[in-house]
Amino acid sequence: MSLKTSKILGLKDLKRTPDLWKILISELLGTMLLVVFGCGASIPWTKSTDIVQIALAAGFTVATIVQITFHISGGHINPAMSLAMMVTGKMSIIMFVLYAICQCIGAIGGALLLKVLTPVHLRNNLGISTLNTDVSEVNGCCVEFLITFIMVITGFSVCDSNRSDVTGSVPLAIVCFMYFQLNFTGCSINPARSLGPAVIFNKWQHHWVYWAGPCSGAIVAGVLYQVVFKANRGSVSLISENKLNSLDI
Repeated sequence: MSLKTSKILGLKDLKRTPDLWKILISELLGTMLLVVFGCGASIPWTKSTDIVQIALAAGFTVATIVQITFHISGGHINPAMSLAMMVTGKMSIIMFVLYAICQCIGAIGGALLLKVLTPVHLRNNLGISTLNTDVSEVNGCCVEFLITFIMVITGFSVCDSNRSDVTGSVPLAIVCFMYFQLNFTGCSINPARSLGPAVIFNKWQHHWVYWAGPCSGAIVAGVLYQVVFKANRGSVSLISENKLNSLDI
């Protein structure tokens, strides 16, 4: 096997046993917490569930988990984000598979824990990703594609090591666009987050939407940023000059 093929597959990653276990446990635990607190915010304790409450809970949950896991595993907690990393060469195939498996296991564990903690009369479809009755599967897939695209391209932009002006926030982007997306698809943008409750409650209607939309959106966003928008190291571009000139008023 050639050196290049071995690097793409990521065979050497399997030899980093202590670090590998830390990374995988980080992703498993992070995704589990995401499902518990993110989905838990939508429990209908009152007659009406506040969309602002759900959006803020999701954003703050992601922000907190990323703070905990970023220095260990990169804080993906989402197979779509890991997929974008793989197709752009930032992650090996083996590491992507391991990340995705742990994220899915964590999501299933989180959904199970949330079910156990929630009173029986409030468990109906707890955390299940469902489409609005007026939204078709194709439209739902497009919405999931769009919001995941924005989330991933924001993540790539914020984490671009060639930038010195980073001020963005992925959790903030999630909060902003959840206001739009919640009424369409429930705002999953995370296949593992949708998988967990689907497994625990055995509800699979429209489930393919929550894999096809986010995964395709993540791939397009990752490739687009890597090919077109990635910052150039050590050079002052026309874009940078224009940005500086715009401040010279």
